Amino acid sequence: MEKNKELIANLLKDDQSDTDKIINELTPEENKVALELLEEKIDGTDTDTPAKKSEGTVEEETETPDDDKKKEEEEVKPGGDETIKEDEEKDFTLTEEIILKQPEENQGILNKYKDKSKEDVADAIAHAVALKSPYLKDNEKVIAQMKEQFLEKTGDELIEILVETQKETGRVEDQEVKPEPPKIVLPAIPEDDPEIGKILEKETLKRLKTKYPSMPEVETMDSEEYKEWRRNLDTDDPDNNFRTEKTNVQTVVKEELSKVIYIQKELPNLYQDSPTEVLPLFTQENLPRLKALNDNPMNVLEQDIQKEVEVIRNGLKKYGLTEKDLKIDLTITKDEKGRPYNEVLNNLITVGKTANGDPIPSDKIIGIRGKVFWLKQGELARKFREEYDDKILTEFVNKKTQSDRLTKDKLRDETLREPSGTGKGGGKALTVEDIEKENNPERIKQILADLEKV
Repeated sequence: MEKNKELIANLLKDDQSDTDKIINELTPEENKVALELLEEKIDGTDTDTPAKKSEGTVEEETETPDDDKKKEEEEVKPGGDETIKEDEEKDFTLTEEIILKQPEENQGILNKYKDKSKEDVADAIAHAVALKSPYLKDNEKVIAQMKEQFLEKTGDELIEILVETQKETGRVEDQEVKPEPPKIVLPAIPEDDPEIGKILEKETLKRLKTKYPSMPEVETMDSEEYKEWRRNLDTDDPDNNFRTEKTNVQTVVKEELSKVIYIQKELPNLYQDSPTEVLPLFTQENLPRLKALNDNPMNVLEQDIQKEVEVIRNGLKKYGLTEKDLKIDLTITKDEKGRPYNEVLNNLITVGKTANGDPIPSDKIIGIRGKVFWLKQGELARKFREEYDDKILTEFVNKKTQSDRLTKDKLRDETLREPSGTGKGGGKALTVEDIEKENNPERIKQILADLEKV
């Protein structure tokens, strides 16, 4: 119980302790379990600490000789119902007989723990709870404390908790683990190369000039003009931060130069004249797409077109239509050169053909740089809406008209029977002609309701 007290004390601390972090990281289901563990303490029913008496009541604990005698008899009496029950709980084993009494959907989970003791089950639950938290999963001390708390539960309670925690653990394990994108490993800069050194120095001075306008425009720090300016700066402002800023600028320039070298080696197809064209896009997040575009732009194009087709189809669904209603097919195939092909989409993407018969891509939909090309997101779907807007609206109206006609036919069938006489107030019976003359949808609904009453 001392360990239990320690765990409860940690969980009830006012400050943001490590144990507080544990609770914050648990899922709602795990929090429920944690709260159940603390229930006895919070309710004041901890066996080690007597519950406080209600305010305004006075109870005196008195013992009579008969009470003493009864207590002695209970102490001497071997066993008793409570003792037997405690022994049964202590010796609890998750047998096949117990498992078969559980709901069928839970038996698969419980079978993994068949013939396990109460201690084994409590240990499995504690580890399942810990698995959900990065802080808990390797903290054996806290896991041991949780296990002791679970051991105080009855067998039925343990079974219920085991099922819930194992379901949650299963969901975590079944989640698809997305592969991490390749990390950018920038090459080292050969600073001992005289040409590289000149580039670094020139670019550093260029950027420092923007911070210090009075600095002379030079390309080397060996320049007498530069050295004189530096001496004057230190004389006029002894506490200046020039050295620190120069170091920071040099670091940035080296990193950018390293990126340029990487682009030259790994992404040569992405730029027209200089690798610096790619620098604004060169990030850890963009690297997988940049690499895919460099290595196989046609494959990327096909994937992007498929995404645009899904956008188009979802747009048609809003009108209750499919591509078949427009007498078109948006399935992507391959042409004789292995390129993605669909007659409808190709007509939208291109603006004609060259003398050799090659399609000319629209610069509003297709982006091109260097040796690569890509689909501008959303532009193909937008072009489709522009070209097929009239057809979409026409088919939408046709379907609605057909639906209205079916409704009127249904009304006709409902009213083809003998009139039942005049309604209350002397109103005449409704006829098919009355309904067909009616154009108000709300009035038609009312007519249907009246007919159902007949």
